[in-house]
Amino acid sequence: MLTVLKPAEIEVVSLVEVKAHLRLDHSFEDDYLLMVIQAATQSVETYLGKSLIGRTWQLLWQPAKGGGDGLVEIKLPYPPLIEIISVHKVLSGGRKQPLKRYGLETMTSMPKLICAAAGEAVEVIYRAGYGDYPKNIPASIRQTLLVRIADFYENRCSTGFEAKVGQDGMFKDLLAPYRSVGLT
Repeated sequence: MLTVLKPAEIEVVSLVEVKAHLRLDHSFEDDYLLMVIQAATQSVETYLGKSLIGRTWQLLWQPAKGGGDGLVEIKLPYPPLIEIISVHKVLSGGRKQPLKRYGLETMTSMPKLICAAAGEAVEVIYRAGYGDYPKNIPASIRQTLLVRIADFYENRCSTGFEAKVGQDGMFKDLLAPYRSVGLT
């Protein structure tokens, strides 16, 4: 089970940037635009399978039925990985025991934590995203967000993002280098 413990504290694109992109000089739709910014950001994050602005995640990994006593690989969704905050075995009764020895594989699009779990659940708390500031996010992702926000604003009944990506090669071109594939 994956839970956000600490959400991003800032939007990827600001209201000021969005209004400049849309060439708006009024404020009576600001609340709507803030909602559109969040919706567009969520759709791009879902499409990419990545966190854009840094946030803290809690992953509770459960072993497969029948356990296994050896090493396990735990995929850490929504990269890029910033840091591992803690790793605990979850013992019977919900007690937690710190796991001090584990490995980390980051050479693939999805980082993996490798540890000896001995058939027990593992809790991993980690931070992921391109950083804590919008300037850390690749420009092509930010530009795609601005275009997506404009699409939401102009077409209040727009098609889904996957359909839009399929229709518009620009989205694919801008986002392809950053997309995590093979999410499970």
